[in-house]
Amino acid sequence: MDIGHLNLKRLRGRLIFLESTASTNDVAKELAEEGCIEGAAVVADEQTAGRGRQGRSWISPKGAGLYLSVVLRPTIPLEMAPLVTLLSAVATAETIREEVVVRVDPTRDAQVDIKWPNDILLNDSKVCGILTETGIEGRSIKYIITGIGVNLNHEQFPDYLAQSATSIFIETGCRVERDRFCLRLLSHLDRWYDIFLTQGGAPVLSRWRDLSTYGEGKRVSVSFGNHQIIGLTRGLTPEGALLIEGADGNIEKLLAGEITSLRQSV
Repeated sequence: MDIGHLNLKRLRGRLIFLESTASTNDVAKELAEEGCIEGAAVVADEQTAGRGRQGRSWISPKGAGLYLSVVLRPTIPLEMAPLVTLLSAVATAETIREEVVVRVDPTRDAQVDIKWPNDILLNDSKVCGILTETGIEGRSIKYIITGIGVNLNHEQFPDYLAQSATSIFIETGCRVERDRFCLRLLSHLDRWYDIFLTQGGAPVLSRWRDLSTYGEGKRVSVSFGNHQIIGLTRGLTPEGALLIEGADGNIEKLLAGEITSLRQSV
């Protein structure tokens, strides 16, 4: 896969392709610890132990999806690290929208949504997950690994995922050429990462709000640990935390959690 013609500004590291690996994030982390330059990326044809947030497994069958991890080395305060997840989501959502609209129906917008903090939905089912992992030294960021898994050509999922997961193929009936999709995604990621580093988080947050129905006025349930909050979303903080207005009118700031849309009054 040749990335030279993309003329990337930030992601200029080498692109490594593996037929099989336990986790592309683990390989990228090893490269980062060894001192690789920013933009080094790992793509695998399959993952045998792919993972998502909170240690969950990520179904990564051979040839069915894009399993990509990229090494970033942003010089930013530690509290701004969550914005890397948000800009990765923006870049991926834009890529999926282009794939669906261009390949299927150019006359209508794709039903692509970003669910805070790291899921991309297609027609209300999960089509992509993002896992960012940060290497820290003291209070400084050594590197951030952004891992992006996109369900491209999956034809089916295990029963326990069938109601919540989907793929671009399932939703459109069209096969996706992984390498072409990957190059387009890297181009979007490079652009948004450069915007973030040069202009700060505001443009990222603005575009995230454009692409997500979860930012403002959505009734949700958010679970973290043994705690649960039900309320309306009230936007994001400059650091990317989600604001929730509870039934008592108080606003709570959430840095993490499992969010579920509530379609009926509770």
